[in-house]
Amino acid sequence: MLLLGNLDVQHMKDDDVSNLSTNQNRSETFRAAISSQHEMPVTRSGHIDHAADPTTLGVHLYKDLSSSRTSQSDPNTLTLFADCEGFFAGAAQTNAERFATDQRRMPANEDATEANVLYKAPVTAASYSRHGQQGAELFYARFLYAVSDVVVFVTNEDQNITLLLVSALEWAATAVMHSVNYPSRKTLVIVRNGALGHSQQFVDNESLERLYLERQTFLWKASPILQNFVNDYNSKQDGFSKHIYRNRDLYDALFDRIICCCIPHINDIEERGDETMFTQYLKLRTLIDDASQRAINMRSKLWMKYNVSSLSQILFSAFEHFRTSDEAFNFNKAARVSKPNPQSFSDHIANFLRLAFNSPMSVQIRAMIPDIVALSFAVWSMRNLIHVVDPASLFGRVINGDKDEFSLAEHCQSALQEYEEKYQQCGYKFSENDLCTNGPPAAHQQLHLSTSKKRADGEFTPRHRLDPNLVSLIRDRFLGLYESLVSDGGTRHRSMTKPALSKIRRVREAVMQKYIRQWSSMTSNITCLACLQAVPENVLHCGHGFCVQCVRELGQASESFESAWTFEVCPLCSARTCDSYSHLIRERPRCAGARILTLDGGGIRGIIELAIIQEMEKRLGLQIPFRDYFDLIVGTSTGGVIALALAMGDRDANTQTTSITKSFKDFASSTFRHPRAGSLLTKIGLGHFVTSVVMSFGLYQALFDSVPLENGLKDFFGSQTSLFGSARTRHHQCSTRVAVVATVDFGKRAQLITSYNRPNLGSSSDFEREDDETKGMRIWEAGLATSAAPFYLAPFKKTETGILYLDGALHMNCPAPGAVEEIRKLWPEHPPSLDVLVSIGTGVQDSEVKIPRAIRIGGFEEICRSFHSKLDSETQWQEFVASSATDAFRDRLHRLNPPIDENLQKVTLWQWDKMAKLEEMVRRQMKESEWRKRIDDAANDLLASLFYFEPHANEPSSANNLTPTGTQHVNGAPEIHGTIRSRLRHGSAELNRLLDRVKGLFYTKLSMSRPPSSLLQHDPWTEIAAFHTVKAQVMVSRQPFRVPVRLGETSETRLLVLAVRFKEASAPLPISGFPTLLHDLHVKVRSWD
Repeated sequence: MLLLGNLDVQHMKDDDVSNLSTNQNRSETFRAAISSQHEMPVTRSGHIDHAADPTTLGVHLYKDLSSSRTSQSDPNTLTLFADCEGFFAGAAQTNAERFATDQRRMPANEDATEANVLYKAPVTAASYSRHGQQGAELFYARFLYAVSDVVVFVTNEDQNITLLLVSALEWAATAVMHSVNYPSRKTLVIVRNGALGHSQQFVDNESLERLYLERQTFLWKASPILQNFVNDYNSKQDGFSKHIYRNRDLYDALFDRIICCCIPHINDIEERGDETMFTQYLKLRTLIDDASQRAINMRSKLWMKYNVSSLSQILFSAFEHFRTSDEAFNFNKAARVSKPNPQSFSDHIANFLRLAFNSPMSVQIRAMIPDIVALSFAVWSMRNLIHVVDPASLFGRVINGDKDEFSLAEHCQSALQEYEEKYQQCGYKFSENDLCTNGPPAAHQQLHLSTSKKRADGEFTPRHRLDPNLVSLIRDRFLGLYESLVSDGGTRHRSMTKPALSKIRRVREAVMQKYIRQWSSMTSNITCLACLQAVPENVLHCGHGFCVQCVRELGQASESFESAWTFEVCPLCSARTCDSYSHLIRERPRCAGARILTLDGGGIRGIIELAIIQEMEKRLGLQIPFRDYFDLIVGTSTGGVIALALAMGDRDANTQTTSITKSFKDFASSTFRHPRAGSLLTKIGLGHFVTSVVMSFGLYQALFDSVPLENGLKDFFGSQTSLFGSARTRHHQCSTRVAVVATVDFGKRAQLITSYNRPNLGSSSDFEREDDETKGMRIWEAGLATSAAPFYLAPFKKTETGILYLDGALHMNCPAPGAVEEIRKLWPEHPPSLDVLVSIGTGVQDSEVKIPRAIRIGGFEEICRSFHSKLDSETQWQEFVASSATDAFRDRLHRLNPPIDENLQKVTLWQWDKMAKLEEMVRRQMKESEWRKRIDDAANDLLASLFYFEPHANEPSSANNLTPTGTQHVNGAPEIHGTIRSRLRHGSAELNRLLDRVKGLFYTKLSMSRPPSSLLQHDPWTEIAAFHTVKAQVMVSRQPFRVPVRLGETSETRLLVLAVRFKEASAPLPISGFPTLLHDLHVKVRSWD
């Protein structure tokens, strides 16, 4: 029996057991699993008549149901056991062998053993795939030993202890020879269980250890496996003193400790039998718990503490590695310990150092490092301080108000230390061009590994020696840059005010472009290299990404759009963005609200979503891409594919939904037209949600080939088009952000795959961004990842990272709740109000969970029922609406999810031949008065949100009024001046179409206590007379649409409302960002400073 160790459930992040905002869903599921009284083995057959049927030679995994805890046990942990029937399971057939026999013997209409396996994956590694029982033992030796903390070896055969002990050591040896960088060493517990001939001396652990461990001859002499291990081990030691000479040396090489414990037979105990048995059982449990805790402590001193997501990643990676490869399994690589995840100023500097030192070393790189770090400090100073101060004292420390002292020097030291600990590479040389690849220092464990699979013991040797004077160099460069920024060009005297933005831009570009050649091979998806203070959001054609603030500071204000900037060349490498046009970057205006579109999953029923969108486009009538009405689009499964098509379609392609619909039909028909080897699954008839549930516990089978879908997505998006940096191949950037929901870790953890970065990359585990673009998601890969529906389509494996993705419907088939939460994560400091959320479903139809007899064991039935209530899209939507905080918020929600006609009921995800009927159904229903009103209401809210308020640039509240401590003060002025503007292109046909439909702009004030529905009946409204004059000028001269307004209010509890009234509407509708309080408006004005 192998103990898989303790999982720390107290220190799990919320997102380890949740997706976005569904912690309750996962906790209820976990309780459902715990409430089951079954043992729930997860690697055996699920057949009701084969309750003890192993996947291979008697290996089972169990969760620990014991309530027995020692004083040292952590009540917030749980233990996983791997129970093996033993080394000598007899002439047992593997399930793989039985599959072939069953398929030849059983009629086609009868269940085969293969149908009931909870996880099917062929073992292809040559060392054990062709050797039956011996090969299976070898496979599980490597896998289970590698991921376990404690090995518990139970025997009742004293006479065979030598043979059995050799087998136990062989298991350990085969695993040790095929794994490196263990997170903790193992403890071996040998249990003498109910053996005949009990003696009181056996109760004493030390006496039993002498009997079992010290009377043996050289154990490796009788075992070729152990002999090979000893020879290999001795050959790698630097000195003879570390060689294996005795059995004790062999034990120490394979285990951290070996402990013996006796459980006597009850009939051999003359007095107090029950008490003695309980005492020995408790002693054994204490030994196991103590050994597990030792392993946890060892891991915490290195680099890993297991939680649910990290253990799942290790288990899956180890299983897949040993299943397919004879090479050594590297724990560091599996856990991706060197993956950068910057969350602070010093983290970004450390990541820049990693990139710089990973570049070919040169004199220029050595000079570049202090220049760029010093420049980042100068940029920080210009952004955060208004008064010119002495740069020497500024570098040393800044008094940050009521907070601790802030020191640029300490940031510098912290970044250098982080680089050394997390990113520094080992410089040990196997040969001139074969360097050690094992690291970082904290995970090196005195083991050198090469790309050619060589190993050597030895201490970590830094590959790059940091200049001991680097901090001083950075300080000197910073002082010079600061002086050049704040000094008068003619007199060289310091100015008392901050320099103009144009001067700051010139100084920054002059420093950055000294290293054009070095920048050309250095890019990052997680650090803005222009300031080293934030994550990049906008990627140019050259591959360099810039944070939002750098875009505003280094770009030119667009002449075509409001709240937009253009780049002719890259500020870093000077590469031109395009020969014929500039690179355009558009941002949500600071006083505008957020507009969200969400799309449910549902297979081919996604055609319903596309049909509804086409109806909305007709009603909107502006002839612009549908994506331009939204700031964020989030989709799940088939809704994710549609979301990608809407948001990431090529600029030069037909962006009307008719084109996307045609491609969607092609995807669906080519993918689902021909099932492959799927008669059994078709017979079981599991619905999409139930298959998702089962998949989350390890059961999958692909009924359809995903290659046609893959080819279709590649044709539509391009095979190399990046999701995060599409401008690399397309020369343009989509302004609408898009996210698709997928799951990882066998469906147990949600993952958002996005076209954007969050400002805080490390805030949760449902979001990842690869710094290396070669490992980043292509658009077609994101489509496959979100739509990998269990049973129906194979899981998608990202080759470059090894991550396996499953359908996002396992966690959130209706992504609306998560999309609202995502808005808060996108703009955490100043979350925008919600203008409108349009949630489109794939149709409402009756559903029923039928749980096949084959899986009615192990608690699956209860878990399926728990999942079913959470995976229904309409139920999720209703719970989301009911939980929404205010009526004003609920008034911004639009749900478009029509019922499926009775004659079309039970439309499954693969029934592609029903798409035409579903389209016709939507067109017919949208003509009904109820649905026509719903479409009109959603369309009018979207049109109204195209208008927003922009404060004047010279407003006191928008001027730079930061104090020397960096504290921002909101101007308490009772009024604010600005203009009402449009998000559409200046002088465009679509702007003219919009203005043609506007009757007027209006202004009013409301009490916060009034219900939002009263806004429609509110009277009087004050009309903004300037609108008609501006409209006439725009229609004739094509000038920007800007209607001047002045907003004022002395009360802190009255809402300001700017609204637009359309000719066909019965009342004015609030423009983007309204209603709002004057105070909140001032805060939004400050949000860009």
